[in-house]
Amino acid sequence: FEGFASVTVNRTGSSLGAVSVDYHTEDGTAKAGEDYTPTFGTISFAAGETSKQIFIITTADDLVEGTETFYLKFSTPTGGSALPLGFQTMTLSMPDSTSNEVFPYAGNVDVTFDT
Repeated sequence: FEGFASVTVNRTGSSLGAVSVDYHTEDGTAKAGEDYTPTFGTISFAAGETSKQIFIITTADDLVEGTETFYLKFSTPTGGSALPLGFQTMTLSMPDSTSNEVFPYAGNVDVTFDT
């Protein structure tokens, strides 16, 4: 059963000029290809833009595993932006689901970087 995790990335400070930041997922106890689809890319903010979203496809299986985690890592900010300490890595928790429900983590997590 597939679902998704939605992560909102907010730009704070000045919204003048273009900035970007790279991101990628990394295994914790949840495994890429089994529990979620590995995701990577670059989020680019044009002048005046302050919010973007990343969607990560997740997979619920029939195994009783308990809560699993994986990481969303941010790096290489450009355009004079900087990632505040503590926001280079974000932990996403996946509650175990053995029912026919869509993956239960469909909320937003805000990640902020300053320009």
